[in-house]
Amino acid sequence: MESATHPAAGAVQKNYVWLTLGFFLPVFTFYAVYTIFQSRDSVKGSWLETHTDYQIRLVSVVAVTLAFGIVMGALHWGFLGLIAFGFLFMWYVLRIAKGWSKLGVGESADAGWI
Repeated sequence: MESATHPAAGAVQKNYVWLTLGFFLPVFTFYAVYTIFQSRDSVKGSWLETHTDYQIRLVSVVAVTLAFGIVMGALHWGFLGLIAFGFLFMWYVLRIAKGWSKLGVGESADAGWI
């Protein structure tokens, strides 16, 4: 277990805040992506790098799933899009909670899907 007092730990925690707020208002997600990439250099080589990679992977999967849902809706297969959005909601909340809790105790983020 690493120390959660790394100088850049606050920046990574703020990224989780922006991602959480982005669930309610998507403009915050764009700001989160910006701040994640800004904080990457300061966490390079530390245990916090796993958290920034985790956050980037989270946003990437959300973008792909949203695109899939929009395409399915455009093709009038809205049911598949609705299922994708349902799984996305549960997965997004679970990933943020898991990553944020691991950050709080000073552990590296997992690379798994859940």
